[in-house]
Amino acid sequence: MIEVDTDGVITGERSWESTIHSGHTKDGQITRSDSEKIIGVIDPYSCQIGMAEFDESGNYTGKLLNDGSIELVLIQSGERPVVIRNHYKKTSSKTD
Repeated sequence: MIEVDTDGVITGERSWESTIHSGHTKDGQITRSDSEKIIGVIDPYSCQIGMAEFDESGNYTGKLLNDGSIELVLIQSGERPVVIRNHYKKTSSKTD
């Protein structure tokens, strides 16, 4: 879940779960699910997105698409490298 303010600043948390792949928690434990706090920004002119994880070396690049969805690529180097590509669609969890 992410929130974007009027200046394009992104804050939130990215969670993942897999039944076939494993990853690592920030302290190096093997896991099949985890969540990371993230921060980022959307460029208002190009709709390009850059985000970073708080406790790991992951960096996301991507783009805000015309339909309001987001395409992101994560590249995390180091001892436990990770690469992923995801497509996120906007949903509303707020009630009026």
